Order: sequence, then structure tokens, then C-alpha cells
Amino acid sequence: MAESLKEGKPTLAFNQLYEIGCGHWQVLGYLTALFPSKNSFVGIDVIAEQTKKNRQNYTNEKMQFVAADAGKWFIVKPFPKVFF
Repeated sequence: MAESLKEGKPTLAFNQLYEIGCGHWQVLGYLTALFPSKNSFVGIDVIAEQTKKNRQNYTNEKMQFVAADAGKWFIVKPFPKVFF
């Protein structure tokens, strides 16, 4: 799947990527490096303390960390051209 995304196939075009259950951010960090042309990477986790640590330890301006229940969070957020 990563190869398909790297090839930029039109059916998989996206500007933002969301990782649900981001934990310690390693996967999100990897994806940020894999797709440097993308605009935004958002890690969502229900553990507020972990997202706080992630914000302190990883300061890439394209990355955001949100402490939330993803199911509830996405109800109020628009997400055109995003990838989960």
C-alpha cells in the first residue's frame, strides 16, 4: 500500500493523513518522512498525557497531536482529501 501511495495514484490522492491511536508517534513520523509533499499529519489518541508528550518531543510543523476519541472527533471535523 505504501508503494501505491508513493506513486501518487489519483484514487489515493490526499492532502492530510490521520493516524488513529498514534501512541508514541513513530508511525506518524515515518509517514511524514515518506510523504514530505503532504500538508498535514494528525495523530489522534485518547491518552491526553501521551499526545502532550508527543507535542513536546516532536516539533515538525506539519504534525499535530490531538487527545480525543477519534469517533467523536471526526463527527465535527471536515476532512476533504484525507487518508486514514
